[in-house]
Amino acid sequence: MVRTTVACLARPPEVTKFDDPENPTLMDKVLQAAGATVVTWPHKTECCGAGYSITDASVVRRLTREILVMAQGCGRGLHRYRLPAVPAQP
Repeated sequence: MVRTTVACLARPPEVTKFDDPENPTLMDKVLQAAGATVVTWPHKTECCGAGYSITDASVVRRLTREILVMAQGCGRGLHRYRLPAVPAQP
């Protein structure tokens, strides 16, 4: 089982022209084509706060933690998390 997170990569749709911003499915389709079983879950489009990685890393840590906690609560499986590059924080 694989859960995907796309979040801001699908937004703003007029700029990214990437999939459906409310219910992105492109990554799901790619993983399914590779043989994965993709499961639906409530945090698929949640923000990880990467835009705050320089100004307030605590926001990134809190939002990312919420996403990962929800992923853990959804049962076993791989979580494919795609987000912009975030600098490592101490």
